[in-house]
Amino acid sequence: MRQHQGTTVAFAVAAVLAGTQAHSQSEPARASDSAASLSEVVVTASRRKERIVDVPYAITAVSNSEIEERGSFDLKQLQYSIPSLAMNPSNVIGADRIQLRGIDSGSGTGLPTVGIYVDDVGISIDQQQRDPGFPLVDLERIEVLRGPQGTLYGQGSVSGTIRYLTRDPSLTEFEGFADATLTSVDKGGTGYRLNGALGAPIVEGASGVRFVAGYDKSAGWIDYASRKDANESETKYARIKALYDRGEALSASLLYQYLDVVADANNVSDPGTNERSSEPNIDPASDQSQLVNLIVNYDFGGVELTSSTGYLDRTYKFDASGRSLGLPAGLLAGARFDTDFEQLTQEFRLASTGDGPFRYVIGAWYRDFDSRGTRGSLPPPALQIAAFVRSGTDPVNSEATAVFGDVTYVFSDKLEASVGLRWYDDERETENVNNAGVRTSATAKFDATSPRFNLLYKWSDSVSTYATVAKGFRSGGFNANNTSYDAETLWSYEIGTKAALLDGRLYLDAAVYSLRYDDRQSGAAQPLGPAFVNITTNGGEASGEGLEFALTSQLGAGLTLAATVAWNGVEYDNTTFERDAGTRFDYVPETTASLSLSQRIPIGSGGIKGFWRADYQYADGFPVVARIVNPSTGDRITFADLVTEDQSLLNLRVGFDTERYSVTLGVENVLDEDARTFPSIFVANGGVRVRPMTYSLNLRYDW
Repeated sequence: MRQHQGTTVAFAVAAVLAGTQAHSQSEPARASDSAASLSEVVVTASRRKERIVDVPYAITAVSNSEIEERGSFDLKQLQYSIPSLAMNPSNVIGADRIQLRGIDSGSGTGLPTVGIYVDDVGISIDQQQRDPGFPLVDLERIEVLRGPQGTLYGQGSVSGTIRYLTRDPSLTEFEGFADATLTSVDKGGTGYRLNGALGAPIVEGASGVRFVAGYDKSAGWIDYASRKDANESETKYARIKALYDRGEALSASLLYQYLDVVADANNVSDPGTNERSSEPNIDPASDQSQLVNLIVNYDFGGVELTSSTGYLDRTYKFDASGRSLGLPAGLLAGARFDTDFEQLTQEFRLASTGDGPFRYVIGAWYRDFDSRGTRGSLPPPALQIAAFVRSGTDPVNSEATAVFGDVTYVFSDKLEASVGLRWYDDERETENVNNAGVRTSATAKFDATSPRFNLLYKWSDSVSTYATVAKGFRSGGFNANNTSYDAETLWSYEIGTKAALLDGRLYLDAAVYSLRYDDRQSGAAQPLGPAFVNITTNGGEASGEGLEFALTSQLGAGLTLAATVAWNGVEYDNTTFERDAGTRFDYVPETTASLSLSQRIPIGSGGIKGFWRADYQYADGFPVVARIVNPSTGDRITFADLVTEDQSLLNLRVGFDTERYSVTLGVENVLDEDARTFPSIFVANGGVRVRPMTYSLNLRYDW
């Protein structure tokens, strides 16, 4: 692995020294695409429209057409093709952990490290193991902002922000699509997916509405003692978006989304098999949410006022068997976790729209977050454990306010500088009653000032270099065992370049960064009777460097090549009870990479085009260390010290399309990779594994 790592570092450093840094993925190339479009992608990550090459920090934009060509339905299918993005799917649905630049959020309580947004509203909740899923259907694009984004996006964006931007309704045309996919998992079950969208103007040229809905039955492949293919799941969703825009000063949009995911078993399997024969219990889980976002814009001429109102209600339920919790056989059948999260946000922003040397975004933000949860023993409760039987906040209630601003001054056509600042205040409280009637409560207040400094130099209209210094912040909080932990801070230093060369046919994007962590929040385990409870502690300091590189090249004859490499060397600087100096963060691969090759070929003269693509993704295995204290001696006991397998995933797709129809055949995980993406610390070599080789047939009709 070390030799492989050295090659990766040398490759990325060479790209940086050549003056071709940063990163961006844009529209997938088609035979008719203009090569120059690679440098003309427009994003809104800075809360105003600008070309991606002019954004002074690391950002990847993935278009809807690329998502469709890859056949991706969720973010996990894209992860390694976006530099430094990795995901840990846990054993139950709705429990993914998203990480950017090697910053894992741990396994206790607390805020996530990556902020998740839909249009203009954040949907992250104050529970780090519950990063929300989102169906990648009918989007305008996905924007992935790497590095601390606290200035414009708040404290839940220590390592970055992901923005799902939904498609606006057309104000002039009746349009939509119908899409059907049939899948079959090798030595597993069958599944299918139905998606559709319908959009139309209400008042032509002034208002419109778009409906999107779908159903996905994901095929299972893990056999329990009581059920074959037990880990199948169902996803239902619907999205409605209305838009009013007469091309005058006032415009508004209203989004409503419903999402419902259910499953009857977790995804953990025994080592080397697609079975969990020793698990007699089905572990049902459900994740249901409703999201509303009202955006109102008014252009005063030279400055635009934006009001964004968001509401999220999310109900999350799952059962965990005694075996999943690491309890001795027969001691406790398991535990039930039911939680309802409710969040209200309001943001006001003023953004300049003129062409003067000063550009700015200033605003104020408010968030009210409530969590109501119960935890109960599953029958037969041979032993009642307070951590498993309680009700109250789960994990915390929070009321937060912030004011922020970002000002850019353009010195010349070549050079510009910007300064951003966010002042943040967060009041948090917890209150719970356990099975013995004992009530516990605590309150805490956290505040922070998060700055960011950017410099951007434009060598030409299509080549730029930037330098960024930014601070990230996460509030502290409370654990289930009535302990607490402090806030953490992260400083990030970054240099990057974005370059469109060869008349735009080649796009290079690379970055070098250095991270410095203080009071790092990390996961730990503490004994609780015959079991243990996951908690969050402040695990000291950490630091390290990282490299990112991305390339997109149009080779001619309809061929497009895309490649990414990311390396992360962040480690703990000091030894604590939970971690040793020089060790890496849990669940973080050191190197990830991807390589894609695709082609579109005209067939005859009837407007039919054939296409094929091959997508390869790689990730190093990662460490997982779990320690508890010996109650008798006070010494630490390491009961899990694991390293997962490397992942090598290859997907193939081939098909043809016309202006309205398309037919696609696909094979995922062609190599039938069996690597773990989330290890079990209770079953040797067990855990969540990559889905076996899967075949698919997709039919689509557009109008």
